[in-house]
Amino acid sequence: MRCYDAESCFNEIIAYFNSEVSGYPFIANIDDATILQDICSKMQADSNKKIIRVSDYCNGDNLPNESELLTHVASADNGVVLGLSPYYMLRGEQALKKSVSTLLQMSVHGHVVIIIYGCSSILSNAISADGGRPDHRTVILEKPQICLPKITLTQSSELEKDSSVIKGISKLFSMLENMSYCNDSSLKSELIVHTHYSSTLFKNAMMPVDTINGIFTILCRNHPEIKASLEQSWGTDAQWTSLSNILKEHGPLSAAIDTVLGSTVNLSMLIDDVFDDLKSEKAWYLWLAMKIFGVKENTYLSLAVKKSQSLNELIDLVYMMLLDYKHDDSNFVSLYKERKRIIEKLPDNSVLTQEYCDHVGKYEKNAIYYLTDLSYKEKRAFLFYLGKPEYSYTESEIRTVTEYAFHDLYVYLNGFKFDERNTPNPSNDTDLLSMLTDYFHDYKLQKVTNRIYPEFMEVVDNNAVMRPFTKLLPRISIVNDIDRSDAQIHFFDALGVEYLAFIIDRCKTYGLQFVIHVAHCELPSITSQNLEFKKFFKLVPDDNGELKLPGTKELDELKHHSKEFDYRKCKEPVHLFLELEIIDKELKQLKEMLINQEFKKIIIISDHGASRLSVIHQSECKMHTLECNGSHSGRCCPTSSDPNISEGVYENGFAILANYDRFKGGRPANVEVHGGATLEETVVPIIELTLKPEKTDIYFVSKYIEFHNKEIVSVVVHSNLMIAAPKLIIKGITNPAFSCECSCSGNVDTKHYKFDIPEIKRSGKFTADLYDGDSLIQQDMTFETKKAVGTAKDFFS
Repeated sequence: MRCYDAESCFNEIIAYFNSEVSGYPFIANIDDATILQDICSKMQADSNKKIIRVSDYCNGDNLPNESELLTHVASADNGVVLGLSPYYMLRGEQALKKSVSTLLQMSVHGHVVIIIYGCSSILSNAISADGGRPDHRTVILEKPQICLPKITLTQSSELEKDSSVIKGISKLFSMLENMSYCNDSSLKSELIVHTHYSSTLFKNAMMPVDTINGIFTILCRNHPEIKASLEQSWGTDAQWTSLSNILKEHGPLSAAIDTVLGSTVNLSMLIDDVFDDLKSEKAWYLWLAMKIFGVKENTYLSLAVKKSQSLNELIDLVYMMLLDYKHDDSNFVSLYKERKRIIEKLPDNSVLTQEYCDHVGKYEKNAIYYLTDLSYKEKRAFLFYLGKPEYSYTESEIRTVTEYAFHDLYVYLNGFKFDERNTPNPSNDTDLLSMLTDYFHDYKLQKVTNRIYPEFMEVVDNNAVMRPFTKLLPRISIVNDIDRSDAQIHFFDALGVEYLAFIIDRCKTYGLQFVIHVAHCELPSITSQNLEFKKFFKLVPDDNGELKLPGTKELDELKHHSKEFDYRKCKEPVHLFLELEIIDKELKQLKEMLINQEFKKIIIISDHGASRLSVIHQSECKMHTLECNGSHSGRCCPTSSDPNISEGVYENGFAILANYDRFKGGRPANVEVHGGATLEETVVPIIELTLKPEKTDIYFVSKYIEFHNKEIVSVVVHSNLMIAAPKLIIKGITNPAFSCECSCSGNVDTKHYKFDIPEIKRSGKFTADLYDGDSLIQQDMTFETKKAVGTAKDFFS
């Protein structure tokens, strides 16, 4: 018979239990999950009823023992059977039809109620086939749509750890028996079962049965954003399980990843911390986050992330992908810089660095555009290509690539202009100053490219005879005139003038004011002959208590004793990078000393310079028979009398070479050499350092200048900043067509700079911009000139 509510169904069942034993079971098909569960609850609450569950006959992860089950059903008294219909549904429609017919005709010892669902039409047909006789032993509550689950089977051990996964067939039937899955919204009508069975066993099932072998499939089913943006190959089962567990606790994908990483924006900023251990789970999450959310702040990384299929592949792509671009592509420099920023954040990877250096060779001359200063291998490769004679890079090409790729080299190669202010010479020889400017410009370029140009060699040989450095002031003269009150010396062994452009750049970066003086050292250019300034300064005890000049010998040690950069083993001047690092480090330390107010001023003094080109030249002096027995790499040789060498000089008991030769017997220098009389060995800097004031104070001492006919207009600028190369650019206000540029004509004192302006002939108002070289210091300063009435004689009288 049919019923339409829980009460009528329940009453029919109770009526059966209260009737005489008929020898047949009572079959109740109840398609409504709520009513079914209500009736089951009432049956379970009745202590007189024996609940017979299919799940109790499964023995863990095995299908139920049907024979044993039906035997117990047949012999039961006041029994309630749960779970037979889903069991037969899994076997298929034919099995279900046959079983329903069998149950209708089954003989039982006592009262037995079999509760099923989803079988209304099959049960009705079976009743009709039996002439309608079993109708009084059945009740049917039918629903148009029945809540049947999708069953997904898995053998994944990782999935077994997932709390939402049903563990074994027995627990599956436990949920199917009373349709309890319909009440759990988190299950979404899909039951995932960890079992050794495969879906092929249930190929005829009346409900969908599928098989999955990894947790990723479940993640995709439960999280559409994962299905849309991720691929299973991007992680292991363990990693996907970890993500699954985090998703359960922290919600959507973005929130889950935010929990792990702390953010889902500016992800490249996390690389240096997270990618420190590329095998960590957190590193995988960062790569995954970049795959999902993208990398907006770094185009190069974004492209690499999109191409990558794993974290390891991402690292490979970050290193190698730049090689897919031409160096003259419009976006190449931008991509280069972005790549470099990412590699700086990654752990050192010598294998990939070597592989990159090997592959970059395919670009031959253009290989230099791809290399960075992040590793020794790349630095050496860069200098290797620069030194190849067949490539003959122009200075413009070298400047272009070093500006973005090897910035320290770029700054080192900047020009330093020797002028009357920084390089005083008694004869005011401007040709000498121009020659020094050109000489060291060319010297540095040749040091970097590891070669000597024939025309430069002619200059060296000419200088060896003329010895132009002797026109400069001796160092002692300059040190004697420097204000040394509240000042500390910093003795910088082997610091030549070749580094002045680099030092100026770093001083500006670190907020240091500087005054540069250029002088000549004493001969020979060795330390023992160049400590005459020692008497002007206070010595300090070293670690052994011996009084010495404070300073550093690190640069000199590098030039003399480095096995790594020995020219016989390493032709490329890779040591130059370390030289610049040493100078940079020392300037930082000197700044800290000034900040700590240990002194108001620090005076850097060098004993001598050094020559790399003399090492490259590798020439032994054949014109003279002096033997030096290894003294100072053959650059000078102690001797009791003057050997009258035209390309050298005799001084302080030494014969000294002023070209690039070495005396016989002299041990070839391994990195750089000194002791001789070339310009790079003998021309030395003296640098006064002070802290830049926090506030600038720059103005014209007088804004109103009166001048007489034929008198040159002069203005004086007060500045609490030290200005190395002061320059004014002046424009007319009264006469906008007027403009001129003038350099400082002399210092009144350390804070006042005088400028002569012969171009101004008339009264007027003017505006001026103050520069230090090419750097703007102060803008839009104004002054006014007025031509005096009468003669100069009348004015002064």
